[in-house]
Amino acid sequence: MGAATTTIAVALPERAYAIEIGEGVLARVGAVLAGQGIGRVIVVTNATIAAHWLAPLNAGLTAASIASQSILVPDGEEHKTLATLDAVKPRLSGASQCAAIVALVTTMARRMPCAASAAPTRANTPSPISIA
Repeated sequence: MGAATTTIAVALPERAYAIEIGEGVLARVGAVLAGQGIGRVIVVTNATIAAHWLAPLNAGLTAASIASQSILVPDGEEHKTLATLDAVKPRLSGASQCAAIVALVTTMARRMPCAASAAPTRANTPSPISIA
């Protein structure tokens, strides 16, 4: 993890996991998943997010020799429905136990420039903040 990374531990009654937040986390997803024995990833995202963040995610997966496929869903809150899930499910049917499903999503919060930040920001660009 880099200096600009924060890890949040989530402890639920049935399982625990970490959420990593920061610059460059997408490039490391492949190495993390490969370390868990994952050989295939299905990425679920929308075209808006994919345009900004799918390439760095795929580059990290490729570097870790992980095969991937992407499923694009419609953008917007009105598409977060069971109908959208039903449309995605048939494309997940080939996933094995050695596959992971990655939801590439963003928050509604806008990134605000900070005087102490060395990393450039992209105005009005969605920013992925977590991989769980």
